[in-house]
Order: sequence, then C-alpha cells, then structure tokens
Amino acid sequence: MNANVLKRGLSFFIDTVFILALVVLLYRVVARPLIENSIPNFDTLYSTFIEAQDARFEEIVSVQEDLDQGLISEEAYTERLDEIDQAYNENYADETAAYTTFITSSAVYFIGLSTLINYLYQATTGGRTVGRRVAKLRLAGPVNWWTLLVREVFWKSIYWVFTLGFGIFIDFILISLTQQRKTIRDYLTKTKVVVEDTLYPI
Repeated sequence: MNANVLKRGLSFFIDTVFILALVVLLYRVVARPLIENSIPNFDTLYSTFIEAQDARFEEIVSVQEDLDQGLISEEAYTERLDEIDQAYNENYADETAAYTTFITSSAVYFIGLSTLINYLYQATTGGRTVGRRVAKLRLAGPVNWWTLLVREVFWKSIYWVFTLGFGIFIDFILISLTQQRKTIRDYLTKTKVVVEDTLYPI
C-alpha cells in the first residue's frame, strides 16, 4: 500500500531535521567564515549596516508617532519617510550591498548543500533513510543513483525552489487526494513510497 501523507510527512520531517542540523553545523564552521572573508571589510560594513538599520527604524517610529499625535499631516509623513529612505540608500549603499551579498551567498549555500547532502544520504541508504525506517516506509521501484538524482534533486529540491515552495503544496495535494498517493517525482521515476509492514506482514 502506498504511504499516506502523514507517514510521508513524518519521514520527511525526521530526515530534514537530520540534514539541516548537518548543514547548519557546516555553515557555522566552514561556509560562513568563507563567505565573510570573500567580502572585503565585511565585519566593519556589517556592523555599520546593523547600526544604520537601528537608526532608520528609530526615525521611522518617531515619524509615525508624530503622525499619530497629529503633529504632521499624511503628506508630510509620506515625504519624511521618503527622505529617510533616500538618505539611507545614499549613505549606506556599500553596507547594504555587502549584506545582500552575504545573505544571497548564504541562501545559495543552504540550498546547494542541503540538496547535495540529501542526494548522498538517499543514494548511500538506497532510499532507506532514517525517517522512512522510523515511519516504516520503503522506497519501492527502480532505486538507483539516476532515479534518486531525478527524484531528490530535480523534482524535489530544484522543483520546490523554482516554484517558490508551491511544489510542496502540490505534493501534499497529490499524496492526500489522489488514489495512487504519488507525487510527480514518483510518476517520473516509476517509484513509490510504500508502507513496509504491508509488504512484510508479521
């Protein structure tokens, strides 16, 4: 019997916690220092960026309070906010660029390394991950390096990223509301996640 959404969700949650723990550890020990060192004068720029953000927030709050107390008009409020934003963009362009580069590089790292670790994890276990074992599930069908590459890299990680997470919702619908309980990657690779104890009854 193909696994339902609860069992597959439990399996996915357990495996994701394990993978993310490893990714975060590697990020803190290896990737973050490398990213920071790749941005010239990052520490100073980042410190200034945080201070500027705090100051900008305080200015916005002050203007909002003036508006709430009736000290300024809506028009003056809008003009003042524009002035704050313009001054910030002019004075802290380098700091913002450094922070944006840091965040973008970190996001690419997390997505890339999570995808790689998940693929290697699936490949070395033959799809018999810790999460599937705990949930008493098994990946059935032609499980090999190619089908796992298509399943886990192209039609899970990349698919979810390019659909901005909407692919997760599609997977949920397909598993929950269809008789086959199969996702797009299951159909494309001719695999399925099945309940282990129905295949090997005790």
